[in-house]
Amino acid sequence: MRKNFRLFIAAAVAVGVLIAALITVLVMPSEKENKITADDNNEILLFDKTALTAESITITNQGGEYELLAYEYTPESSAGTLYPTISAVNEASDDPNVIFTMQEYPDLMLDKSITNHIAAQCSYMAAKEVIDKTGQRDKEFGLEPPVATVKARFRDGSSVCFHIGGEAPDNKGTYLKMDGENNIYLVQNTLVDALLIERLQLFDKTMTGSIENVSSVTLSGKAYPEPIRITANGYTCYQSLYLMESPARYACDTNKTNKLLNNAFNLKPSLIYAVNATDQDIKACGLNDPYEILTIKGEDGSELTLIASAPDQQDMFCVMVKGGSMICQAKSAEYEFYHPQKENFLPDNVFPCAISEVKSLTVTKDGKAYDLLTEREPSLNDDYYETEIINVKKDGQKVDYNLYSLFVTGLSDLQRTAEKPDSLKGASELLRITYHYEHDSITDEFALYRDTSGKVFAVLNGNIECFVDETAAESLLSNIP
Repeated sequence: MRKNFRLFIAAAVAVGVLIAALITVLVMPSEKENKITADDNNEILLFDKTALTAESITITNQGGEYELLAYEYTPESSAGTLYPTISAVNEASDDPNVIFTMQEYPDLMLDKSITNHIAAQCSYMAAKEVIDKTGQRDKEFGLEPPVATVKARFRDGSSVCFHIGGEAPDNKGTYLKMDGENNIYLVQNTLVDALLIERLQLFDKTMTGSIENVSSVTLSGKAYPEPIRITANGYTCYQSLYLMESPARYACDTNKTNKLLNNAFNLKPSLIYAVNATDQDIKACGLNDPYEILTIKGEDGSELTLIASAPDQQDMFCVMVKGGSMICQAKSAEYEFYHPQKENFLPDNVFPCAISEVKSLTVTKDGKAYDLLTEREPSLNDDYYETEIINVKKDGQKVDYNLYSLFVTGLSDLQRTAEKPDSLKGASELLRITYHYEHDSITDEFALYRDTSGKVFAVLNGNIECFVDETAAESLLSNIP
């Protein structure tokens, strides 16, 4: 009996040892978990491949799956052939001869700054802390399924694979898990943000280029029942590079027009809707019947035509180069070229003209009209340079040129306001001026009216323009006698 008891005790001890050993094995960290190394920032180094080239990067995120391939090209090659990369390159070196292409679209250019950023984030990863070691809480941290899965293969044949989870509260970081491990890490957002970019947004978004010496600008489409047409100014009477010919003749403000044109040149919206756009894509965006068509032509025969859709409820619109393959999306308020009105091109003054180019004025006030004629007399200035003296006459009688100049300058300086009356109904005409020019065979007619409320407004070539400053207008009227 005593012998059996001793055997029982021995067996129990053996079983206890086995159980303890089994528990030790089950709770012991894996070999990978034991290999925790600190980096220079005292963070947990997960991997460091910065000395290698990521030859292939496959990313699956909310935008689908795509593969990037690294290529090295020789700029001096006349054929411009792409060759598989054979040398180590990382973002720090930024070798201009190494580019990434997308496997599905090998002929389309990617944004190099983004792909370099992606390559860098695939080559190095460090964690601020380990959040969980159980391997049972993936769903809780956005890892079941993951927000993104990243696989990278390097030049030496090694590879990394990891999964990106949700973002931690209070912008503390993003959860990440190495493939095959239980550990869930917390990493800085800046170490994974490029890996969350959807594949369409990787393409180079530069849509247009500059045109020197613009000869014409035309705005048409559904938004323009009457197209706006602007040409290079060929008249000397207008101090402007551009002249609006339709819907009426206006001397455009050079700075405003250039600002709008430059906004259309080198266009690079923030979002891509489609690459290699199909007819279905074009129709889905409303570009088959464009809301706006902007056509810019250069003196050298170059041409740029942008077509744009109507804005949606979020004030976003689609845009593409006519005949191009990429459709982009943009916020309408951020783009000067999108749906401008004629007022966007006009100067702050209602009717600025070159006073020296005025040959004569026909002034009509209180139903009476008279002419002010200018005569140019050759002369020499104090430095003996040839110049001319301008004499002004009315009915053959000489008029004080200083008063005449003050009057014409005052007309040109009347400021444009945002408001204007709807019609001439009930308004009374205060002044009408017809301009005749020295070198241009055209005339302009500028008039001032007073509406029923007593406010003064301007009319140019039959078009109601805007209200003007009454004090300035009254001063002009008083100077006429």
